[in-house]
Amino acid sequence: LRDNLVVFPQGNCVVHHMFGAEVAQTVREKYDDSYMTAHLEVPGEMFEIAMEKSLEDKGVVGSTADILNFITRKVTEAPPKQKLKFVLGTEAGMVTS
Repeated sequence: LRDNLVVFPQGNCVVHHMFGAEVAQTVREKYDDSYMTAHLEVPGEMFEIAMEKSLEDKGVVGSTADILNFITRKVTEAPPKQKLKFVLGTEAGMVTS
C-alpha cells in the first residue's frame, strides 16, 4: 500500500496554489467591497488580503468552521434583503456546502 501513496514532504496543495498574484490582484480591483475569507494554508496573496480585511471585521482567515461562522454572523447582522458579497479563498466544494 505504501508504494501507492504520493507524499508531498513540502506540504504542497494544488488547490491552494491556484490563488496566485494575478487572482489576488483581480480580487483587490474588482471585489474590494466584498468580505474576504481564506483558509490558513492559502498562499501569501489571498492570505494577506483576508488578514487585512479581518482587521476591520470585513474578513477572516481560519478553518472551514471559522469561515462558515464568519459568513453566518455577517448574514445574521445584515439588514433584511441587503445583498452581501463574499470572496472565498478556499476549495470549490465549500461553495456548495
